[in-house]
Amino acid sequence: SLVLLETDERGDPVATVRFDADDLDAAYAELDRRFFAGEAVGFAHHARRVDFYRRADGAQYVEALEELLAPDFVVIDHSPLGWGTLDRPAYVESVKALAALAPDCRTRTDHHWFCERGSLGVHVVFGTHQGGAFEQPRVTVSEFDAEGRERRRDIYTLDQLDEARVRFEELRPDP
Repeated sequence: SLVLLETDERGDPVATVRFDADDLDAAYAELDRRFFAGEAVGFAHHARRVDFYRRADGAQYVEALEELLAPDFVVIDHSPLGWGTLDRPAYVESVKALAALAPDCRTRTDHHWFCERGSLGVHVVFGTHQGGAFEQPRVTVSEFDAEGRERRRDIYTLDQLDEARVRFEELRPDP
C-alpha cells in the first residue's frame, strides 16, 4: 500500500492516509490538497495549475495551453540534449507531437517551491508509447505574468538542480 503521513512543525504525526498500491494518482491528489491547505496556503493561485498538470493527459494538455501560456511564452531547455529555446508556437507544436505519440502522457510533481512570481518543481513526465512505458524526470522553473499565465519555463535535468535554484532565486524576493 501507499501511506501518506502528515506531521506537525515538530515532526509529530497528525494524520495517516492509506491508499491501494496502484492508486498513485489519488495519493498525489491528497498530498497536493494537504500541501495547498497547509505549507503552500499563501500560494493557492498555483493550486489550479498543479492540479491541471497532474490530471491532464496529452490531448487535454494541448487544449489548455491557450489559457495557461502568456502570448509571449518561451521555453528554454538547458538539458544537455534539450531543445534550446522555443517560442510559444513551436512549444505548442512539440506538445501536439508528444500527445499524438503518447496520448496518455501526464506530468507528476514530486516537489514544488513557490514564490509570487513563479515556481520551481521536480517532475516526471510519463506515459506509454507503442506498448511500453516511459518516464522522463525534469526540473522546471516557471515565471508567471500578472494574470497568472506562464511566460517563461526553464527546463533542467535532475543533475542541474543547483542551476534551477539560481534561476528560481531570480524571481524572488516577491515584489
